[in-house]
Amino acid sequence: MKILNVNDFCSGIDTVQKKLYALEEQMKQIQKDVDTIISLEESFKGAGGKAIRSFYRECHRTFLFFYQEFSTSYKQTLRNVIQALRAFESAGDGYIKEEFLEGKVEQGLENIKSVTEDLTIEANGMMDKVSDIVNLTKLNDDEVLKNIDSAKNKRDETIKNLNEFDSDQTKALHSVEQDIMTMKNYIQQMESMFQSGDITIQEFSKKQFTKEEAFNDLKERLNQKLYENVFDHCQNPFLSKKEFNRIKDGAVKKVQVIDEYAVEKSDISGTYYQMKNGLIVREYYEKGIHYQIVDKIPKERVSSIRELDSFVEGTPLAPLEYINPSSGAKKLVVGLVKKQSKPIKFKGNLDKLKNFSIPNILRKPAFEGIVHDVKKADVPKKKTKETISRAERSGTKGIDNPSVTNKSNLYRGDSLLHSPTRPNGIGKPHISSSGDLVPASKDGLYKGRQVTVIEHILGGYRKGAKSNSPYTSFTNNKNVIGNYGENSIELDISALRKDIQSGKVKDVVILSPKQIQKLIERDVISSDFWKNRAINWTKRDNEYLIKGEVPSQYIKVSSKE
Repeated sequence: MKILNVNDFCSGIDTVQKKLYALEEQMKQIQKDVDTIISLEESFKGAGGKAIRSFYRECHRTFLFFYQEFSTSYKQTLRNVIQALRAFESAGDGYIKEEFLEGKVEQGLENIKSVTEDLTIEANGMMDKVSDIVNLTKLNDDEVLKNIDSAKNKRDETIKNLNEFDSDQTKALHSVEQDIMTMKNYIQQMESMFQSGDITIQEFSKKQFTKEEAFNDLKERLNQKLYENVFDHCQNPFLSKKEFNRIKDGAVKKVQVIDEYAVEKSDISGTYYQMKNGLIVREYYEKGIHYQIVDKIPKERVSSIRELDSFVEGTPLAPLEYINPSSGAKKLVVGLVKKQSKPIKFKGNLDKLKNFSIPNILRKPAFEGIVHDVKKADVPKKKTKETISRAERSGTKGIDNPSVTNKSNLYRGDSLLHSPTRPNGIGKPHISSSGDLVPASKDGLYKGRQVTVIEHILGGYRKGAKSNSPYTSFTNNKNVIGNYGENSIELDISALRKDIQSGKVKDVVILSPKQIQKLIERDVISSDFWKNRAINWTKRDNEYLIKGEVPSQYIKVSSKE
């Protein structure tokens, strides 16, 4: 029969917790002393010194690590017991006795039931005798009997919960009991081995000690507890440095992952440690070192070419815009130089490229040669000199010195006219079945807010926002778009602006290059780094933005000339 005295129960747990905290402080001091001995490489030299340090490292520190994990688990178990107790019996002076519930309570309820039924029968019998004189309503004991049954159910539920509480908490403490036995056996075996002379500190050998059953049991339980404590972080999968260091030595695989797509921070770069039981921890730097539990080791992303905006997707010039000193870009630039312009060679460290500005790079004769050769390589041999000349004119000169073809029209290059997405899944403007030019998103909402001009311009760096952009990019430099798509979309900007002003066309806005730059400068969300990058990119092609859906009568689609 079980008895729960809440006051005594809580008092007992409180006493154990105080002892654990006191012992933990003592163990911390011992841990410091042992670590000091292990670190004395200069003082303990030679085979004897190495044996002494190995003894404290393998025998003492292993045991101390185990005790730390045991203490952590034990304290958490006691906290869980207290929580379970409060859920079962919230009263601080609660007292539950199973024998009383099954004995006297049961007997009392049966007595009440019997007396109630007898009194009801007796009273109704008396009323029947005088029913010819006076009409009386008979007594009904159903409500009383119903409450008695409810009391019995409550009693049975209390007994059931008491036994479940006892069983659950006993099981929870079973692991604690196992840990205590493991430590006890380890200490006893160590004492026995030293007393018998089987092991001495001066001649200590790790190989000899690891053959012992108690040591292996301790190590196995330690690894199990380390991973159990780590998996407690699954809802908040970040480890402290201390927690990580405890399991780091158990890693069976270590992988360095590089992410060159990321600019400010990456969600995959770092060092990945895979443990024997499949646990994977990512170590990475982001304003300090962090340790994160992850599901898998991702593949590297070692290319430095970003997802290009609508004008420059898939062009030979694309690599030159985004050179940085990372390995992917170095390989790209060196490959272009070797393949397209053999006389040109880089001397020294390619990391110096990071000091170059994109416009300066494009103006250098070496890179003009690369662009020139790449463009020539794209022209069939049977083409005329005039065609080749046109291809050459659309190289770097077309970018650095844009010539406005028609001031009343804007242009856009697009290889996938009717597709609402790019091959990588990012949303894009497209020609609808009715012939209208539709943006990636008409409402321009992303995560409950409006997509900004900066997010649209940054393209691949803001993939989610880009897929929900209400803007479509255009330029007044027809020479530029000729390189960037198999098809040309020509917009009659004058007619569109006129009809917007008259009210004929609604929900469409035209943003000029100056307006775009002002919006970027006034942006309060993005950092100066991203603002400057967006300004440079939008200036590159003298970009215009059209917000909204452009009716078909204002656009003309033609293939690349």
